[in-house]
Amino acid sequence: MVPITELEEILQDYCLFLLKRVDGKEISPNSIQTYFNPIWRFLKVNRIKIDKESVTQFYPDKVKLGGHDAITTEQLVRLLNATDTLRDRSIVHFFSATGARPEAVCELQLKHISEWEDGFFKVILYSDDYKHEMITFNHSECVKSMKEYFAERESHGEKLTSESFVFVVNGYWKSESKPMSYNVLENMFDRLWKRSGIKRVKIGNRYNLASTTSIRKRFDTILEMNPNVSAGASQYLMDHTGYLSGTHYRRPTEAQVFKAYRSA
Repeated sequence: MVPITELEEILQDYCLFLLKRVDGKEISPNSIQTYFNPIWRFLKVNRIKIDKESVTQFYPDKVKLGGHDAITTEQLVRLLNATDTLRDRSIVHFFSATGARPEAVCELQLKHISEWEDGFFKVILYSDDYKHEMITFNHSECVKSMKEYFAERESHGEKLTSESFVFVVNGYWKSESKPMSYNVLENMFDRLWKRSGIKRVKIGNRYNLASTTSIRKRFDTILEMNPNVSAGASQYLMDHTGYLSGTHYRRPTEAQVFKAYRSA
């Protein structure tokens, strides 16, 4: 076994090595602790006691990360105006109308969407995970955009069925379409942000306005600032997994969720 003092020196050298990577802009100073966490757990499990502070004293100060700002309504309109396909426009509308996470949007199929009252769509997210499954809605403007996109796909010869993916890779309008991956979705939004001319400030390795999270934050702000939307309905519509995990005694009904959604 390596002597304790030698082990401490090895860890100190490793920390200094990581600091060089921070200086070289390879990693964020905020990630140093993440690199060491599994080491501390390993030592704890094996009951190896060292002077932890002799290593952590070299940790750099954390920096403020980007991605905290919500997109404004004006900026969202500019993002919509930057779209040049019905698919891209309907995707921006969908994110704005639901505040959904990208992974939920990529796996969405037509069987998860149904007509609702007053021209709304009811949408089921995470249908394959019964603990996580939730419902949300699309307002009429979003519905109109999505129906135009579906009609365009059918006009190109695609046969839409309940198994068809809601958003697909452009150019796959045949008997079977190809679903969008997370990377394709991110690349699409990167193009829209650049084309829109919206100024984003880079903080560390992130922008103050994250590609899709900024739209989700806008949705959250609208819910939180509306006195007619209860805290429970807001947490549910934001897909906060702590609320959906079963730790609460009851979830809101579809009618209650729709009422809250419409109020927002």
